[in-house]
Amino acid sequence: MAKRAAGKTRTKSEGKKLPESGSKEPFYGEPGYLIRRIHQMAVSLFLEMTDTIGITPVQYAAMLAISASPGIDQRRIASLIAVDRTTMNDVTKRLAGRGWVMRERGRGRQIHLRVTAGGDELIKKTRLALRNHGNRLLKPLPTGERSNFLNALQLLVQANSKLSRTPVV
Repeated sequence: MAKRAAGKTRTKSEGKKLPESGSKEPFYGEPGYLIRRIHQMAVSLFLEMTDTIGITPVQYAAMLAISASPGIDQRRIASLIAVDRTTMNDVTKRLAGRGWVMRERGRGRQIHLRVTAGGDELIKKTRLALRNHGNRLLKPLPTGERSNFLNALQLLVQANSKLSRTPVV
């Protein structure tokens, strides 16, 4: 990515004309391709908006889940935010290493998690940084269509969760 004079990042494809909906490239109209592309854009925007904080979308989702349920075990959080247990283990080790969560050994192999005071501060800073994330991402849609779009996405996620390698249970 190139840097703009104002300090904002710009992708290589910025300014290029997007293919028409009837493009010769068959994948441009495929739902999976379009969903993958919008996910890439959402992550890029998240990282741009939180670049001074240094947190990823998965780490932030984990922090919010831990904050909402202090003492929750690591496996349950993995299920709630739809990541595999190995990834969740790595994520919580990183969060603990930065002083944002405490990992407490439970029965057997369980690991229970709590947000620290530093983690609470991080959540506040991240929320503030992301206050316009959704609006910026959905800006191309007419205001009246945004809630319909989000409702359709929620329906697709709920109806197709069982197809995922990490279904939400």
